[in-house]
Amino acid sequence: MNRVLTCEEASRRFFSYLDRALSGAAADEMEAHLEACLDCCDKLAFSRQLDAFVKTRLPDAPPPVDLERRIRDRLTREGGASPGDAPGALPPTADRVLDGGDQACGELLLAVKSTLDAMQAGEVLKLICHDPGARVDLPVWCGMTRHSLLWSDEDVYYIRRRAS
Repeated sequence: MNRVLTCEEASRRFFSYLDRALSGAAADEMEAHLEACLDCCDKLAFSRQLDAFVKTRLPDAPPPVDLERRIRDRLTREGGASPGDAPGALPPTADRVLDGGDQACGELLLAVKSTLDAMQAGEVLKLICHDPGARVDLPVWCGMTRHSLLWSDEDVYYIRRRAS
């Protein structure tokens, strides 16, 4: 049985829904909410128009061929291990856990920042998220903010809070 989404949760999933990035229970929950909520249907229609407008102005372009290598190199230079460097290695121990669910990039990074801000330097955050863009967004964001991405696997990421 799927849980019932609030309008706020549904609105955070609009762009993932439009990009067909939701699957399974998340997609079913979204469909059920949209069938019952005319206000969210209207907001989704606006999001669809906005998405189409942006895509016509900024057509999809593949990431640079060497992007993953550059991210891994930068993480290594800045003291964080490259995600996946040690296949089969166990993840570090987490001091705190954040379930980001299906939040998209902006909301997810704000939640991560808020959680890390409340932690002590050196503590480790275990982040669980299902946004496919997180695989690229999180390493870049960690590099920009000087937090260390210690380990990742599928939808789970371990981030060490930087020294203040």
